[in-house]
Amino acid sequence: MTRAAGRDYLQETSRHDAKNTALTPDEQKVLDQHRLEAAELRHARETDNFAAALRLGEALKVLKGGD
Repeated sequence: MTRAAGRDYLQETSRHDAKNTALTPDEQKVLDQHRLEAAELRHARETDNFAAALRLGEALKVLKGGD
């Protein structure tokens, strides 16, 4: 713990490994695959949301009487 200006701060690192165990290459591949799958899912949801917004925009134009 560090004290500065009367406040206490934990000294944390961006990569903390209490047991000092590193990932194996196979574990890293699995994590990378999960990360890629999550990114693809986010992209698909964003695409679906964008398409829905376009449909809503078109519906609003019709309701307002615009072409």
